[in-house]
Formats: sequence, structure tokens, C-alpha cells
Amino acid sequence: MKNLLNILVFISTLLITSDLLAQGPPPPPANTPLDSGLLLLIGASVGLGVKKLNDKAKKRKSE
Repeated sequence: MKNLLNILVFISTLLITSDLLAQGPPPPPANTPLDSGLLLLIGASVGLGVKKLNDKAKKRKSE
């Protein structure tokens, strides 16, 4: 019974994946705008860099 179930799952998986692969990839979207999330990521990176430079300057000043 377990062997029959395994064979049935295997065959159904083959049938489903062949249908999915036969369609091909969708076309890429044209003129995709940059998301504001990218702007936030750049801003956070700049802020972190400024903080690290500030911490190094304080560390040098205290030594």
C-alpha cells in the first residue's frame, strides 16, 4: 500500500512539473520603477557609515 502511494505521488509530480515547465517564463516588465525601499536601504547604509565614523572619531579623541 505504501509502495503504491509512493508511485502515485511520483507520477503525479512528473505530470504537474511537465505542465509547469511547458509554459515558459513570463516576459520581463518594462520600465520597472525603483521602489522606495531601495532609497530607505541606501539612507540606512549612509546613516550607519556616519555613525561608525563618529564612533571612531570619539575613540581616537578619548585615547
